[in-house]
Amino acid sequence: MRNLVLVILTFLIVSCGNTVKDQAAAWESNKIYIEQYVAKYPSLADKINAQYLKAQESMEQANKLGDEKKRIHAMKYANSLCQHGVIETINRLESAIESLKTQTKTLKENIKTDEFSPKTAFLLQEATGYLEKADMLLEAKYNSSDSALIVFENESKRLEDIEHGLETHYREILDNRPIETDKNVSVNSSTDSSLQNSSSTTKIATLKCKKCGGLLKEGDVKCKNCGAPVKK
Repeated sequence: MRNLVLVILTFLIVSCGNTVKDQAAAWESNKIYIEQYVAKYPSLADKINAQYLKAQESMEQANKLGDEKKRIHAMKYANSLCQHGVIETINRLESAIESLKTQTKTLKENIKTDEFSPKTAFLLQEATGYLEKADMLLEAKYNSSDSALIVFENESKRLEDIEHGLETHYREILDNRPIETDKNVSVNSSTDSSLQNSSSTTKIATLKCKKCGGLLKEGDVKCKNCGAPVKK
């Protein structure tokens, strides 16, 4: 699989080139790409090879063109034929498998214990079961390439639907998750409140009787020490 990914990346890089040399390099990468798919999926070899022959015919016609711009355009088309048809169908199933595995892992690693519900268990069990089935489908031998492609297309759609269900369920869990209060904000608020109270106390404690200098409280009408009236 890793080799196939490297080949695909190489194709994507060079196939976008606008020179004959770029397209020729893309074609060489595509030939390796096709050979590896034939080896990996022998039951689909006839379909893959037929697709390659069609692309090869287009490339041969492209190389006969004298006008460079037309030649490059025709070479791009020939290279694109290597990515469509049966190859595209296989790639879709492979991508669906990888995407569902990623979504399953995301849910398992980020869900909290008290958030794990019967629905969660069902969806994860369903995903695991169909992933195992999909892996076996890719490795199975088929008497007919056409029947295999139909199976691949149906399974890709099923895996994509399951992934969507898992993603939706995960979002629901996140939406229902209580918003955690920032402890720092709480501590700061308490500190500010204490400072305000302390400030008020200090202000009250500094009120003094103008006659004897005794301490007064807010609201006192006369000094408790000397009995002098408190002037407002």
